[in-house]
Amino acid sequence: MRAESTIRYWALKTREGRGGRDYWNRFLSDGVIAIGWNDINVNPDEVSHEELLDSLMRSYRYSEREAIIAANTITKFINIGIGDKVLLCQGYAPIHYREVHIYGVALVDEPFRDDRNSDWWRFKHKANIQPLRAHGVNVPKDLLVQTLHRESLLMTLHEIDREGFEELLAEINQRYRLNIIP
Repeated sequence: MRAESTIRYWALKTREGRGGRDYWNRFLSDGVIAIGWNDINVNPDEVSHEELLDSLMRSYRYSEREAIIAANTITKFINIGIGDKVLLCQGYAPIHYREVHIYGVALVDEPFRDDRNSDWWRFKHKANIQPLRAHGVNVPKDLLVQTLHRESLLMTLHEIDREGFEELLAEINQRYRLNIIP
C-alpha cells in the first residue's frame, strides 16, 4: 500500500461507449476495474505511445485526435496504482440533468494487467469493491459537480481530487444512511 499522500482518486465509468452495455456486475463479480479497447493488437504497457496510437487508429479507424484521447485514457488506467481509490459510476454529460448512478467504490490492490483471454474488457486491475447498496444509488448531478468540480464525467476515466472524493462519499453516506469508507 502506498503512503496516503501518494494515493490518487479516480472516477471510472462502468458502461461502454455511448449508451453501451454496463459492466458493473462483472466488475463486482470478478473483483476488478476494467476498460475496453480489446481490438488493439498490442499490450499498451509494453509499447511506446506512438505504437499505441498507431494500433488504435488501425484497429478502430480512429482519427488522430480520437486515438490520442483513447491512448491517454489507456495510459492513465495503466498508471492507476495499488491503493488508489476509484468511484464507479455511469457518468454524465454537461447537458445531463438527471441523477447520476453510482455503484460503488474500489480500492485497487494489484497492478495493471492485459487479460487477452477475457470474454469481456481486456485491461484490468484487481480491486476490492465496496458496493453502495445492492444496485448503487442515484445522486443529484449538482452534488457531483459541486464535490468533484466536474461539469461532466462523460469520458471513461477521470482523476479527481481527494477532498472532493471524500466529501461526495460523506454526503452519500449521510443521505442514504450508508457507511462507505472513503
